[in-house]
Amino acid sequence: MNPYIAENQHKEIIIIDEIDKMAMKDQEGLLTMMERGEFTSTKVRNTKTVKANVVIFATSNSTERLSKPLLSRFNVFQIPEYSYEEFEIIAVRIIKKLPQNTVIQIASSVWKAGSRDIRDVLKIAKLCNPADTEEDINRLISIHQKYGKTSNEYN
Repeated sequence: MNPYIAENQHKEIIIIDEIDKMAMKDQEGLLTMMERGEFTSTKVRNTKTVKANVVIFATSNSTERLSKPLLSRFNVFQIPEYSYEEFEIIAVRIIKKLPQNTVIQIASSVWKAGSRDIRDVLKIAKLCNPADTEEDINRLISIHQKYGKTSNEYN
């Protein structure tokens, strides 16, 4: 992305996270801006049209909820899921308050339960203390698996 930005310094950059959750009317407005190269703003009976010299980058969990015309304006790159090894490395890297073996224990249990979302590891880790025993950790994991929603259930 950096070489692209360097070559297009005169353009504004818009980054949209989880564009698939954008309301359809907002997707239509974005599409209009991309097609015409401008957007119109109306405030208290004052309408202003502004040239939009922009580049748009967006992330999405799925392309199913995007309008086909909007989707056709993007280059789509599908990123594969983490391997377990990558999942464990990320968990250990971002959770510093717990011993490494505890973080690996949590990551392993989350992975075995079918989740591939690192946020599920973080949820359990937030409940743990560095002095917790393996039994304490297992109890928290068990409670989370029995009663907690996984991040996948929120998408």
